Amino acid sequence: SSSSSFHNSSSNSSSSNNDSSSTNTVIPEAVVVNNIQWYRSVSAVAFLRDIGKHFRLSSMLNKDSVKSRLADTSGMSFTEFSYQLLQANDFYHLHRQYGCSVQVGGSDQYGNITAGLTTSGDETLSTGTMQTAKAQQQQQQQQQQQ
Repeated sequence: SSSSSFHNSSSNSSSSNNDSSSTNTVIPEAVVVNNIQWYRSVSAVAFLRDIGKHFRLSSMLNKDSVKSRLADTSGMSFTEFSYQLLQANDFYHLHRQYGCSVQVGGSDQYGNITAGLTTSGDETLSTGTMQTAKAQQQQQQQQQQQ
């Protein structure tokens, strides 16, 4: 399992200096979670069936990082190849549970980071659904305030 760290934008801690012309800077609270929270009760078969169906091999194979590794004599293991699914699913859970909307990683992680944003046209894990879910959440909050 791995841990994910992200900034919780709903936190409102701020810092300021004594210069009256400066503005306060919001520094979000960092949160670290372990993805075992959402993988604990999921079997490998269930993960491949329920999450894997949203990914197309053609788009996974077209990632530059995958192409370069496959062209290299050492190749790429199935574990490395399938990590795209794990990272995409992690981002999905972080977004749904904590409102995380940004992933940061090295250039070697770019394909994994974008994997959750380009899944087979089915928007279960895509940015469009995340934006729609966030808009629905904001609408519900507005309705509760009225």
